[in-house]
Amino acid sequence: MSTGSASPSPASPVPPAAPPQTAPPRRRGNWVGALRRSLWSLFQSAYALALIGVILWLSFLAFWYLLDSLLFSPLSPPQVVDLPALRETELSRSSSAFAGFRATENPRIPLAHYHRFGPWFQADAFNDCTRGGCHGPLPHHRNKESRAFLNLHATSLHCGVCHMETDRKPLDLVWYNLADGKAGAPPAAMRALDWLEKAGSPSTYADAQRKEIISLLETANTQTQARDMSAVIQHLRAVRGDSPDFRSFLEAAAAILPHHMRGEYGVKLALRGVLGGPLLAHQRSERAIERYLAEGAKLPEADRKALLGQVHTQRAAEKRSCSDCHNASNSLIDFAKLGYPRSRVEALTQPLLMQAIEKIMKGEPFYLPGFVAPAQESGHP
Repeated sequence: MSTGSASPSPASPVPPAAPPQTAPPRRRGNWVGALRRSLWSLFQSAYALALIGVILWLSFLAFWYLLDSLLFSPLSPPQVVDLPALRETELSRSSSAFAGFRATENPRIPLAHYHRFGPWFQADAFNDCTRGGCHGPLPHHRNKESRAFLNLHATSLHCGVCHMETDRKPLDLVWYNLADGKAGAPPAAMRALDWLEKAGSPSTYADAQRKEIISLLETANTQTQARDMSAVIQHLRAVRGDSPDFRSFLEAAAAILPHHMRGEYGVKLALRGVLGGPLLAHQRSERAIERYLAEGAKLPEADRKALLGQVHTQRAAEKRSCSDCHNASNSLIDFAKLGYPRSRVEALTQPLLMQAIEKIMKGEPFYLPGFVAPAQESGHP
């Protein structure tokens, strides 16, 4: 029988205490990865800074180049101007040993045809100005702005044409052979080009004409030593003068010949002497030359100059300028009379280029395109 009081409920179970929390063990790979990430971040920052630095430096160089090119006169490449004088011993060596390959710290083949030395440069054994030991075969070397242009003349003119006194106007000149120093005909390359220009383009060539032009081309091919017309000559021999192929090969020859108009023809121009031959030395100067070569370097300056006056007995009082000869009117040289073809006469008497050269030689600026167009059109003096 119930007593009226509730029986006590059983007690709720007490959950067991949680075990103490312990930090997971640190593994070695964690700090290595962190180090790698730090190094990578540092590399990225350094790379970005370096890239910014390179961009800023190149921008500065580009800006400075633009500023320098606008405000200052450009310098001639050292491969052009650093060309020393060559002596006869150097001319007897191969072209690869010439000074054009050794003139600069970073050498390369010099620019433009009058800076190259190949088979076209032929030593003159009869020019007493250069063979006596006083002057080199390329004698102009003091003024770097003009020496290349002046030395170009040394390959086709005797020194006396520009430096010996004469009252003849135009100058009385004669071609002489480099092989024997005697007077001769104009170079075959000129005569061949003149023949082609005067012949025009007829539909047929007579047998005599065919033989004449082939003979001229053969002589020119031998004189120039380049022998680059050999194949054309062989073709001309193989075809008839009335065939289209003959005219085509003549056109090829006409394209080659102007490349051999730079003093490689085996002949030069000199003043004509009293006996009609070339004047190749100052007259009555042999003893003075011998004394100068033996004692000139030891003499006082005044005595040395006096002795040089005895060496150069026919030296002109004033130097001739470019425009004295390279002029369409009143030129000192009658190019047409000397056998130059029409195209060469026009090129050599065109005054604008010579005026630009004279400005360079005087240290004056010249403007593009002012040197190829009249001054009033170019807007420059």
